[in-house]
This record gives sequence, structure tokens and C-alpha cells, in this order.
Amino acid sequence: MPSIKEVQDIIKLTPVEQPILLKGPHGIGKSECLKDMFEKNGYRMITLFVGQMADAGDMIGLPDKTPITIKFMKDGQEFTEETTITNFAPPKWWPFNYDEKCCIFFDEVNRGKPEVMQCLMDMVLNKRLNGRDLPKHTRIIGAMNPPSDGYYQVEDLDPAFMDRWNVYDFIPTTEEWIIWASRAQVNKTVISFIAKQDSFLDPPQIDGEKAEAKSDAIYPSRRSWERVSKFMNKNGYVSDSLFTTRLMGVVGTGATSSFMSFIKTSERGLNPGTILTGWNDSVREKVAEFNIGEVIYTNSSLARWLSAEIETLRASGEALKNVVRNLKSYLDVIQVDAVAQFWMEVAEAQRNGEPWPGFLFEADPDDSLSEKYVEVLTGEKDEEVDWE
Repeated sequence: MPSIKEVQDIIKLTPVEQPILLKGPHGIGKSECLKDMFEKNGYRMITLFVGQMADAGDMIGLPDKTPITIKFMKDGQEFTEETTITNFAPPKWWPFNYDEKCCIFFDEVNRGKPEVMQCLMDMVLNKRLNGRDLPKHTRIIGAMNPPSDGYYQVEDLDPAFMDRWNVYDFIPTTEEWIIWASRAQVNKTVISFIAKQDSFLDPPQIDGEKAEAKSDAIYPSRRSWERVSKFMNKNGYVSDSLFTTRLMGVVGTGATSSFMSFIKTSERGLNPGTILTGWNDSVREKVAEFNIGEVIYTNSSLARWLSAEIETLRASGEALKNVVRNLKSYLDVIQVDAVAQFWMEVAEAQRNGEPWPGFLFEADPDDSLSEKYVEVLTGEKDEEVDWE
């Protein structure tokens, strides 16, 4: 079963006249990965949802009157007449520039009505529709949910239709999703949760016999976690029952329970930005309750946050100095062993050539951060440093 990278390589190697059909569960990001690939290569992406088309007119356009002059013979004499004929106006999405590079992406291919599927067959077979040729550089890509998915009412596609496509099963790996999510600014807590419990990334695969009993249940998917991320990026973590109830309506009961447990045992509702930019007595009290496992996870979260935010912080000297002060306060509260583990995160970042450790040291007015860093790495002292 090919990954995103393999599917992209397959598309690049496939002649443009051969359409490709991707089969995969809903919510796995089929359209997103294609959009990224084609737009980076100068293609315009046209997405059409076959299952939402009410009739053939949604694909081929609607009939219109075209004025013409006709000549005819009557009683041996030639006559002319102004009249109209019926012609189909092309739909709005139609690519009119014949030299344009575009990809027409048909989603929900096996949810279309028979009359829509007939129009789709003409495009797939002949790269033309209602007498109009598609631009020569047009790629045709389709996507469908397999009948075994169990979450959609889908139609079985006849062998003659399937024979027109190159067909590939497709599920992006968890690692590919994490890379995409990091670039798309998906909430870091969501990414960390999926990295640890990837069984909640996609809905469970259910066979046809169980589909009817479970089809109305709420399950997590890649697109539903993106909705959770947008809510958390806007509102942060809200430790009340309404937050839990909202999540249940997006990713279901099982995923919500595990996600809430993950937050409780990893960050206790504190994100790295809160610790490093909003340190106060309330934050101090919560951090003081962390066990060693929670602190180690938080240390890693702080390192990731600093890596992502350091350039923005540097643009404001006061913001970076505030982060340094709050980092000292944080390190003053956590266990000594955990402090050493944080400095190991710093050392790893330096080995990888990341700039944020050096910027932190430069912004420290009394150099106590760098002194403690050297002490931990060299083992010169074991006592805690008084940041004040």
C-alpha cells in the first residue's frame, strides 16, 4: 500500500493521459497531499465532489440558447432565418486555457449518480466533455472510499469503469501526517498525542457486516484532529466539561478520553507558550505538581516551542528576555534530575545546529543559564543555582 511519497512518485512517472484512482478511508488527507504536490509543480487544482452533484448539469454545464442564421430551401427558393439552437454552456470550473497545467480531482467517485458517472466516463476515457477537449496538460485524479470503509453509502463501480483507471490503495503513514501537521501549524499537543497514540489518527476499519451498526458513531480522523487543533489554537486548553463535550462531538468518546488523559499526564493543561511567556504563581503551582515523567515530556515540548518561536522572539528583545526569566523560574521549580534532562535537550539542539540555545544564552543578563549548562554537562557542581 503506497505512502504519500510513493503515490507522488507514481503520479510523476505515469503518462498524463492515464487517469489515477486512489482508494482509501475517509479523512486521511487524499486531497491535501495532492494539492500540495500539484501546486508546487505549477498546476492548478480543480476539485469536484462527485457525490454532491445532483445531476449531469453540475458537471457538463446547463443548456443555453445560441443565435445562428440558417439557410433553407422552400418551393425552390433559398431563404435565411434568424433562430437559436440549444448548446451547453461550459461549467465555471472548466479550464479554458489550452496551454494551462491543471489537475482535475474527482472526490467521492463511487458516490455519484448514474447520469453523472456517464459524464465522468467520457472525461476519463477521452479527456473531453460534451464535445470540448480538456487542455493537453490536464491530469485526471480520482479518489474513493472503499466499500469496506463502512462509513459512507457507496456504489459498486462496474469493471468497465474501473478498467479505465490506474487504481492504488492509499493510506499516508503516521510519520507523513506528523511532518505535514508540523508544517501546517497543527496544535503541538495534538501532534504529540498522535505521535504517542497513532491508533487514534484514523477511524477504525470496520467490515461490511458491522458497518450498519457503527455507521452513525463518531470516530477520529485526520481532518477531525485538524478541527480540534484550530479550536485549541484559538482558545487554548480549557479545563472544563464543555471542552471535553466539544471534543466528543469531533473525535468521539474513546479518542476524547485518551486525549484528555494525555493532557493531564503530560502537561496538566499547560502548553510551552504559557510556561515561557505567561509564568505566574498559578503556573508555578501546576508545574510543582508535575511528576518526573510529566516534566521530561514538558522539557521536550519547551525545546520544540523554542525551536519554532525563536526568530519571532529575537525580533523583540524584551520578549526574549522575558522567556529567559520564565525559563529560569521553571528550572528552579522542577526536580534536579529533570533540570539535567532539559540541558540534554539543549545539547541535542546544539548538535543539530539549531540556533535557539545560543540566542537564549545571549539574552541572559547574568550568564547564569550558560554557567548552569556547563556545570551540568561537565559535572563540576551538583547544587542548584540561585537564579536570583
